[in-house]
Amino acid sequence: MGAGPGGLSVAYFLRLMGHEVVVFDELEGGGGMIRVGPPRYRLPLASIDKDVDYIASLGVDFRFNTRVGKDVSFEGLRQEFDAVYLGVGLTKSRSTGVENSEKCGLALDFLRRNKTDRPTAVTKEIVVIGGGNVAMDVAREALRLQQIQHPGEKTVTRMVSLEDWDEMPATSEEVEEAREEGIEFNPAWGPKKVLLDDGGNIKGLLCMKVKSVFDDEGRFAPTFREGEEMVLEGTMVIEAIGQGPDFSFVPEGEFEKMEFTAMRKVSVDEDGMTSLPGVFAGGDIVNINLDAVTAIADAKIASEGIHRWMQSK
Repeated sequence: MGAGPGGLSVAYFLRLMGHEVVVFDELEGGGGMIRVGPPRYRLPLASIDKDVDYIASLGVDFRFNTRVGKDVSFEGLRQEFDAVYLGVGLTKSRSTGVENSEKCGLALDFLRRNKTDRPTAVTKEIVVIGGGNVAMDVAREALRLQQIQHPGEKTVTRMVSLEDWDEMPATSEEVEEAREEGIEFNPAWGPKKVLLDDGGNIKGLLCMKVKSVFDDEGRFAPTFREGEEMVLEGTMVIEAIGQGPDFSFVPEGEFEKMEFTAMRKVSVDEDGMTSLPGVFAGGDIVNINLDAVTAIADAKIASEGIHRWMQSK
């Protein structure tokens, strides 16, 4: 399940071992989050499709536009196939939950529409909440859309993050490129409330000065300085504070049998198998390292584990 880097790699490795492989994905093509996340100027769809087409040429059966849990059932897949691999990634954008946050856009929805659908209509003043690489993608994409949709007019894209410069989770290269393009940074400030005008439209973001992001044991526990607040003006706010997994496709009874680590990651054994027999997993739902290299490494382990599992049946 899932045609991201992990799912594609599992399919590739298993096909080389001679197994019949079917890949299910709700998107219209392969690549997973790298298909709908990174803007086109960073990763064209043609580059992804070339790799997917090669894997398909080996005999892998891709079934796109198919959502497990809706178009096909998870339990149905477990009954039909000898093994199932979960490479579903982190596909749900998190929200700050501050007052009026329901008026905000979400990072993955924003990036996906602009990558595979009709570009989002943007305003002249945008605030992006977050300091990670996804937030950088959102801000830089928003800036480009402003230049296209409001040519010759004054526009601004502002970023605000809990983390200060030295704590920001985005890579230094991403930060520097965003600054060079004119993104306005506001590090060490946290959102308190989305401000609305009399008509219910966004007019800004009320922020609090951050005292610390982590506690003495390194756990995420933001604290704020009393009385230090500022307003970032903006008529559009996009939240890019992280992603989480969507396990809604797993029936409640089966989900209760799945084991998780203290970090709320899916627990797997040395073969990549979860606590559900014959169900393997890897990538972002298993690891803290959220990158394609780790997902591919997991795929290698899981494919060998699946191979041994099938030989033992």
